[in-house]
Amino acid sequence: MMKRTVTLLLTLCISCVIYAQGWVEQNAFVASGDVYDPASGSTSTIGQIFTVAGVGTGMMVNEGVHNATLVTTNETDEVCEGYDYSGYGFTRAGSLNHVSVQGVDEVFDTSRYSLAGIELGYDSIINLALTIHATQYGADTTVLMAGDTRLAEDPTTHKLSNTYSTASGCDSIVEMLVYRVTPNDTVKQQGRIGHACEELVSPNNPLQTPDIDDLTTYPLSASELTITHTPDESTFCFPTGDTTEVTWTITIADSVVTFTQPVIILWPECPAQSGPDGDNNIYDAVRVNYDCWTKTNLRPENYVGGTPIADGVMTYPNTPDPTTYGKLYTFDAMLGTGGPDANGNYQGICPDGWHLPDGAKLTELYTTVETTALMATHDWIPFSGTDESGFSLLPAGYYNASTGYFENLGVKAYLWSTTPMNTEISTGCEIGPGCEPDGIVNLPRNYALSVRCLMDAE
Repeated sequence: MMKRTVTLLLTLCISCVIYAQGWVEQNAFVASGDVYDPASGSTSTIGQIFTVAGVGTGMMVNEGVHNATLVTTNETDEVCEGYDYSGYGFTRAGSLNHVSVQGVDEVFDTSRYSLAGIELGYDSIINLALTIHATQYGADTTVLMAGDTRLAEDPTTHKLSNTYSTASGCDSIVEMLVYRVTPNDTVKQQGRIGHACEELVSPNNPLQTPDIDDLTTYPLSASELTITHTPDESTFCFPTGDTTEVTWTITIADSVVTFTQPVIILWPECPAQSGPDGDNNIYDAVRVNYDCWTKTNLRPENYVGGTPIADGVMTYPNTPDPTTYGKLYTFDAMLGTGGPDANGNYQGICPDGWHLPDGAKLTELYTTVETTALMATHDWIPFSGTDESGFSLLPAGYYNASTGYFENLGVKAYLWSTTPMNTEISTGCEIGPGCEPDGIVNLPRNYALSVRCLMDAE
């Protein structure tokens, strides 16, 4: 408290007399001040009481100095940082209500001497402790997928300016920023003959970024937005004939949404027929998985270009019709003298644009398609297949060079591959319900088997 002297009291008295000269009613007026007693350490309020003399005299009569009752009131109040304050006779501008350290409350101790109830002969002192609570100003973010029921409302209602209060005072003022993510459509891309998987090509490479709509007119900065997806099309080959789910993750500030986008690589389309072989035979074609195969076994006696197949072409004597069953070839007769192309494939007895299967391709055919689905619906003993694949394989048997006999006609089908095991044995495939289990087999090269061709990769 501030110590005031009697001189100060007299000064107040003089000013009051001047101010009160026009009064005409009989009443009292008090000029007062604080007196500090150093002996007791207490503060008291004294008042000099004046009354107005007779009407029209313009004089004040001093009735003496009286001790008035001292009333001390301690008050506490709270305010949010940045808000104006008014209470208990105090005012404080919001611009002054500053908390220097975010999240830490700051206390302003304020004392004020306030005249109160002067006519009753007492005075008061109010001590006010004002607590300023930190207010966090910021923006919260929510990202919603298109179709979310919350987006049916007027988007402007999502722009909030609310004060959230806790028991200790103000917490934060938040503006809600709302963004809508529209998921991408399914990507469909045509597969190509001879390709087990496909990379995405224009206009789908890279995968198109989903639409992000700002519903509260707050443009996104590059630092606020993160968009990722897996698998990454730049390092992933999407399997032909299958659907791959690409998972997108969109992060804006601390809000995250995810969605999946199907990517479908369609099975490729096969041409109806092959070109001519060395005897001008043309073969129907069928797609099995992502490859295009001849639908029947080959039967030429010449390579493309007219060079005769000098040795190693055989058929069962008199039966069956080679147009239906094809002919049987030794490994060397099938392969011919030409070398592999840039992809390691051999044309052999195949038409231009077609090539012989290697061991891996025969293994893939045998292991990915049911045996009965490869077999034709007729001519098999003891039962025929379903031919669900359209491969229409017939039981043409093989020629056993060790015995000189044709064997397993009507029971088994044998197909050559171009993969050699050594100079005398190469890999083939045995298919059918006969006594021996079917599967990938290694046979002497001088045995004669059926031959199918695949279309070159596009």
